[in-house]
Amino acid sequence: MDPPVPMRRTAPPPPPKAFLFTFSDGSILRKISARDLVKIPIWKGNRILDHVHKDAIAKSLKQGSKSLDLKPFHIVSYPVDEEDTTEILSFVVDGQHRYSIIKESDNQDLMCW
Repeated sequence: MDPPVPMRRTAPPPPPKAFLFTFSDGSILRKISARDLVKIPIWKGNRILDHVHKDAIAKSLKQGSKSLDLKPFHIVSYPVDEEDTTEILSFVVDGQHRYSIIKESDNQDLMCW
């Protein structure tokens, strides 16, 4: 019997207490810091960032950057087999305009879901 393949992750998993809910399809709603969110790359298949739309979102913020987390960010994680390891890749697939506002912000201490 072959030994189990070691797992290598692009980012450490969040602590279990950050898991808020598991949906019936296996999707997980969890809370992470904005600082950890901006370490996850944007999926290359996303549409091109619309700076006019991003600026409109930034201007419409009434409660500061904390209102950027009113809608969940969608992050997809999946395993990629390499020679002797399996790497878990994660990408932001929804929320790229809000993500870019947070990334450019001085306040990355807020929490996102």
